[in-house]
Amino acid sequence: NGNTSTQTQDVVIDDNINPVCITQDITIQLDITGNATITANDIDDGSSDNCGVASISVSPDTFTSSDVGDNIITFTVTDINGNSSICNATVTVEDNTLDIDDDKIEIFSVSPNPFKDNIQIKIPSKFNGDAFNISIYDLNGRRVYKEIKSVNNNEINLNGLNRLEIAPYIIRITNTTSNNVFSSKLIKY
Repeated sequence: NGNTSTQTQDVVIDDNINPVCITQDITIQLDITGNATITANDIDDGSSDNCGVASISVSPDTFTSSDVGDNIITFTVTDINGNSSICNATVTVEDNTLDIDDDKIEIFSVSPNPFKDNIQIKIPSKFNGDAFNISIYDLNGRRVYKEIKSVNNNEINLNGLNRLEIAPYIIRITNTTSNNVFSSKLIKY
């Protein structure tokens, strides 16, 4: 009885399963220009799909100083059949760059250096009227001079330093109010 019948049948296999979207939160630092960029790979934490992942993307992917703090971003996973999943992650933007702001730059200067008997310390104007603890140390770390002086017209004058030996020294100037410290090398001749 070897009867057979053959029929051609089209079988359509649909992929109706969305990819699995898995993200991780990250922290990034702004560069010296105040910008930062991320990629989708920075956020992806093992996303997958039963038929294979075709692409991953993230939006936004660039950040500036106006984005400092937590930012919710959108992460998209698309499989090879066009199915996609979207999830969120948090990008924390930090700005640890040096701020070039006139209020934050504190310029102290000591002159003359090398000195013989007297020195003049120039203090930023925002400290005018403040008191400073002035200490001078030899290179062995021994304090050889100590005095508290007030700023007058943005300067402090130290007189009578001729008693110090001819040698290099370190001067340490500490604001008695804010505890800001400035140190510099001094040379006595």
